[in-house]
Amino acid sequence: MRLSRNLVLKFFFFYDTRLDDFVLSNLGEFEGKKLKTIESSSVADELKKPPKSDAITPDDFASLSKWMREVLIDKITTITSTERLSSTPLIIVDHESATFRRMMRTIDPKNTPELPKQQIQVNSSHPIIKQINYIRNVDQELAREALLQLFDNALIQAGLVDDSRTMVPRINKILERALGSLPTPPIRESTASSSGTNE
Repeated sequence: MRLSRNLVLKFFFFYDTRLDDFVLSNLGEFEGKKLKTIESSSVADELKKPPKSDAITPDDFASLSKWMREVLIDKITTITSTERLSSTPLIIVDHESATFRRMMRTIDPKNTPELPKQQIQVNSSHPIIKQINYIRNVDQELAREALLQLFDNALIQAGLVDDSRTMVPRINKILERALGSLPTPPIRESTASSSGTNE
């Protein structure tokens, strides 16, 4: 519902990630209506909204998406802009079943298939996307780290991260850069009072 809060649509919420993916993929429809995951690219047309006035321009997005492909060259196949997102910067669509990956990892941890390249849809009016589009021309390193973290966040939302600990150093680096722009608090020297003993 968060992805399309301005539209009148029926949503089902499922919370058992161990079984829901498998059950729904085999169920197909409910009460004569076809079931679709919100993460499917085929839902985009149904959730399409008028372009937002605060979104970056098509020319800017073309330049941004080209840069994003260069940064995520080994992680993605396609990038498209979408108006269906509201509070989410980007999502991964048409990805493999997270339940299937967990099952394969449980059965044979040493031979878990590598995560394939993903398809992403970008909310070009989101403040984070607009800020990345700006700072990539000012601070390439920070923009790159922010984009990589944004992509990992989308992987987490899709249930496709096998070990989230690998992103901790990057998060700390981004926090250090963000907090480093703030004024440094003054250092207060402690005055230790020495007490003597009277003989």
